[in-house]
Amino acid sequence: MKSIILLPLFLFIVCGWFSFAEAQPQFEAMKAEAQREMQFGRYGEAIDLLNRYISAHPQQPDGYNLRGLCNEKREQFEYAVYDFRSALKLAPTNKEINQNLERTTKLWYSLLYNEIEGYKREIAINSDKPDNYLEIGKAYKNLGQWPVAEEWYDRYLARAHASPDEIIRYSEILAKNNHIAKGWPILKKYTEEYPNDQRLWSRFGYFSLWLGKNKIAIEAFQNSLALKPFFREAQSGLDEARGKGYIYTVNDTSTKHFNYGLPPVRPAFVYPIDRYYRILKHNPDDNKIRLTLIKALYKVDRFEEASQQLRILKKNLGMQ
Repeated sequence: MKSIILLPLFLFIVCGWFSFAEAQPQFEAMKAEAQREMQFGRYGEAIDLLNRYISAHPQQPDGYNLRGLCNEKREQFEYAVYDFRSALKLAPTNKEINQNLERTTKLWYSLLYNEIEGYKREIAINSDKPDNYLEIGKAYKNLGQWPVAEEWYDRYLARAHASPDEIIRYSEILAKNNHIAKGWPILKKYTEEYPNDQRLWSRFGYFSLWLGKNKIAIEAFQNSLALKPFFREAQSGLDEARGKGYIYTVNDTSTKHFNYGLPPVRPAFVYPIDRYYRILKHNPDDNKIRLTLIKALYKVDRFEEASQQLRILKKNLGMQ
């Protein structure tokens, strides 16, 4: 009887492994095609292919490294640096990636210093233009010179009403400088002005959390997640506020008495894949749910995760 019940599972596993095996050469061919495009100088086309390759292999450094080289050739040094940093996190001892990161960082930083000098000359001519102060602040932020970046952002904010994007950047600078109390009222003001921006709610949640305002933090994170379910930054913050998460470092109240003017929390939609993961976290032996999860992962081309779940399922069923 047990073998009859397990037969469909076994057949699905076999078929799943064949589908997974067929998919892998496709992605490898995609990477090879991207490398050919790079040889002919078609870096935009190569990036399109590498984006798909990275989506299928997010834990492999080669895709980020190749895309970084493409961005470097296009003189998109900021993107190149971020790609090489991502690759280096996955392969910290890789000599080639280290050299690529060092080379592009020098090129990018040189451009940033030149931009700073150019904007300072503009300010000397016309000190009333806010964008010049903003661009200098952004440049110093990219250079990692956080106190100087904050000074220039402050000068910008004294002259203009910032967009939500700039307030998000400003919050990162304030967090790096540990100026949480300074940023809290600014983020509160912007969540009231832009209540549909999940990033602002999340950052407001973190600044509230760091100031010990847990009830406000929880509601802020819930509002963020209501706008964008399973926004990782906000989810991590909510877990931390409830005492079961880890501290998030920035580089996204339930009662009327404590709501401080915050809008009411809307229920968040739970995606099926996330629901299956939650069920398995509490009951890892639920093979039926694990099978359902595998099917759902295959439908959205999350092959690496599906492969991991197939191995767990085989182990649970004694099919090693």
